[in-house]
Amino acid sequence: MSEARIGSFEPGGDNHHYWADNYPDGWIYEWRKLSGVIPPAIAIWGERGHMWLAETPIGEAPRRDPAEIAREILDDMDLQPIEIGMAPATLSQNPGSMGLVGAPVWMWAVDPSPQTWGPLEESGSEQGVTVTVVAEVEHVEWDMGDGGSKTCGTPGQPYNEAMGVRDSPDCGYLYTRTSGDQSDQAYTVTASTMWAASWEASTGESGTLDVDPLTSSASVRIGERQLIEQ
Repeated sequence: MSEARIGSFEPGGDNHHYWADNYPDGWIYEWRKLSGVIPPAIAIWGERGHMWLAETPIGEAPRRDPAEIAREILDDMDLQPIEIGMAPATLSQNPGSMGLVGAPVWMWAVDPSPQTWGPLEESGSEQGVTVTVVAEVEHVEWDMGDGGSKTCGTPGQPYNEAMGVRDSPDCGYLYTRTSGDQSDQAYTVTASTMWAASWEASTGESGTLDVDPLTSSASVRIGERQLIEQ
């Protein structure tokens, strides 16, 4: 809860702070006993405690900006980067895996969840105002490690061997050179998920929130098909 100071103090009097959190139909206050003042205006506090009042004695407490509440809700959503799935398999999945120059490469998000893809919706209330935040991935930017990239607006189609040698229907790539000159002779592939988040308050106010891209990386080895003449 955030603390906001109200009123003023007089030497020998009391000073009150309210905790800006409807409880649920009243207010929790912290009171402090002012023991004295050191000139020019340094307060010396003594006893303190808490009390509950059905109404604030100074009128309606200042209302927080719903956008601030929305940001706190978004920060608590625990958004996460995707787990990378690829064909050919990444080296973490199969250390001996190798794709081929000119052969289709498939990319996808493994088992996408609300935390890794959305949509994810959460609400929170403060001072009688309810704010709802909705977040979901707009697209994934795939940096393929060879200077090329691919933008995919879907989680991607997982590959299985029964599909044979064919292009991915929604998120694929073709390497035109091997990864032999790379560190560990493999390309580092990075997937950055780009989220969109919006909020709406019970007051009728609404808006959008910026979300930093969430990234994950994997390594894939690409070689050449060797032809043997007899």
